[in-house]
Amino acid sequence: MAKNILILTDFSGGALDSVRFVMRFLRNGETTINLLQTYQKPEVRQSMIRDIIPILKKISIDDLEELKRKILNQFKIPKRKVKPLSIEGNLTSLLSSQLNLNDIGSVVVSLHNSIPDTGFLIRRKISKVIKCTSYPLFILPDRFSDSEIHKIFFVTDPYNKPSEKVLDKLIYLERIARSGIHILFTVKDDTESIRENIKSNIIKHLTGIKVTTDCLHNASMDLNRNHMNLVSCNLVVIEKNIYQRFRRSLAKNLKLNFNYANRIPVLLIMP
Repeated sequence: MAKNILILTDFSGGALDSVRFVMRFLRNGETTINLLQTYQKPEVRQSMIRDIIPILKKISIDDLEELKRKILNQFKIPKRKVKPLSIEGNLTSLLSSQLNLNDIGSVVVSLHNSIPDTGFLIRRKISKVIKCTSYPLFILPDRFSDSEIHKIFFVTDPYNKPSEKVLDKLIYLERIARSGIHILFTVKDDTESIRENIKSNIIKHLTGIKVTTDCLHNASMDLNRNHMNLVSCNLVVIEKNIYQRFRRSLAKNLKLNFNYANRIPVLLIMP
């Protein structure tokens, strides 16, 4: 189990939702929850804002300390295991190279309580985070229903074995949720024998887990709610390179997330 889990608090007021998810599915007694909030000087030249950084820093520190107090009041976790990180700089740059945290197991961000009419800015920022982070990234919807995982949906390339990191995470989450795993893959030649060969090749890496499968013939098809059966799905796991193939349709679902009651599931993007 990783020593650190990183919660991004720049996006919305949903940090407590992130903590609930982390406490339920990701944390053991040794894991530290790191609360990261960044601040930067606005990109304007007026001299009147030259001293704004100390103000932004104080606001950031105060926000994180208040969040820490809420966490300690609501969850059984040692005070030393909740660490506020108020850092001046660009979030994506920090995630790419500058953040000095050893053994980060996951990065978690919740979209709950996003500031009205800023959804497009958050989606753009999320896209940058996806591109730059080298850690497993959990993106929680506006509200993670019931804080439970009833169905894990795994989108994969059937012609290549998933990485050990992906398989380990899948097996770990399934062991907690006991939900089984539904696998979606795309095929180049849609014949029964090829589908069965691919299916058996995927399943052999998930011994002892209830696995169901579905396939798309055209890799460019939209990954929509019908293909993913998102009504009964709580967690979608997808590798970053495959995410690029479906990013438009996933981004569309993410866009809907800000406007409608039927939210997308938790999205886990694996490096």
